[in-house]
Amino acid sequence: MHAADLHIISNQDASDVLYHYPEWGRNLYAYEMAATGTESNRQGPCNCDSGGPLTILTESNEPVLIGTVKGGAPDCVGTNQDSPSVFVRVSHLIDWIQETITCPTVVNLIGTITNPILVTSDTTITSCGDINIEHVKVQSGAKLTLEAAGKVNLGVGFKVELGSKLEIK
Repeated sequence: MHAADLHIISNQDASDVLYHYPEWGRNLYAYEMAATGTESNRQGPCNCDSGGPLTILTESNEPVLIGTVKGGAPDCVGTNQDSPSVFVRVSHLIDWIQETITCPTVVNLIGTITNPILVTSDTTITSCGDINIEHVKVQSGAKLTLEAAGKVNLGVGFKVELGSKLEIK
């Protein structure tokens, strides 16, 4: 990965330039995007660098992620004066990032015929999507609670012993 010192330009300046590139969209919204470049220096990412980082350095010289590459200069070297680099502001995605890392969209609890997963104590599994279970055995005295916003798929080899509990929410 390469690094470059970039100048963040106003969203209005970027929108004025990007108006000529309909594939990028006609508007650059300040709360969603950031753009970099100056008339004399369009250094930045290439078209294929999507997802790459845009960071700033704090006073203690620590990098902080503030954006990810949406698109870069078509010529990759920034010689085209009408091609700022565009980034998605990470701050615009904080709620989605927090939800995604704290609540997975799919949980797979899958053992094998010869080595099933044993639930021996009270256990809760939570998913913002589906839960898929195969070759899992809930032993007597244990409780398995499954909390899913989507489907709960109890597949082959799922066993609940007498004296155990299964709760699906």
